[in-house]
Amino acid sequence: MTAYGKMASVYDELMTDVDYDTWFRHYMGLLELSGSVRRVLELGCGTGNFTSRLIRHFDVHAVDASREMLKKARLKAAQHELPHALSFECADMALFEAEGPFDAAVAVFDVMNCAESFERLQSTCARVSAALTPDARFLFDVNNEHAFRLCLFDEDVVRLEDQYAHIWRGVYDERTRREVVEMKFYKGNEKFCETHVQRAHSREEIVAALESTGFGNIYIMDAQTMSRPTDKTDRWLVAATKGRR
Repeated sequence: MTAYGKMASVYDELMTDVDYDTWFRHYMGLLELSGSVRRVLELGCGTGNFTSRLIRHFDVHAVDASREMLKKARLKAAQHELPHALSFECADMALFEAEGPFDAAVAVFDVMNCAESFERLQSTCARVSAALTPDARFLFDVNNEHAFRLCLFDEDVVRLEDQYAHIWRGVYDERTRREVVEMKFYKGNEKFCETHVQRAHSREEIVAALESTGFGNIYIMDAQTMSRPTDKTDRWLVAATKGRR
């Protein structure tokens, strides 16, 4: 089954332990350094958990490849009076056609790992660059190779109280740096499966993809501490500026 299809029905339950507020503070701190930001492009918005925070401060155009995830995001948005403009686009992040210009772009929680090759990573960066104003920032976080070697996707969860369980198993290929994750979900009498693929981009590839598409001033940080990454850092936060060298 296509990634983030049926999974959309349980996605928010899976993410209850994610500290979105801390993530948002990290991203906002970097956006505030960008000067005047009015319009933000969000890639891989999912069910809109991060979108709902962005919309408090900016006009937002949110892109996701899953119609099921976007349906959830639209329902959430419809339940509130929105303080800023919000639009959605169902599209592959390497092929989206959002009409810019935007003052910043973000891709939160593994989105850029879903680029399954360097070419797709570069194509995504090119699309983002074309949609941004000069000096606009592109911010995203990625799981690195250390994270995949830790088997971060292997997970068994059983909740008898609501008849729910899932079993995830990932296989990491050192040659291609791709992780293929087989996910099985059990909810009541229903069972469904999905296969997700992520890629561990190297630091050199990230820099090359950004520089070749017009970005400079590239910083790679530990996503948790916002400091210089170490060998044990499993997630990077990347900040790049369009047109700066």
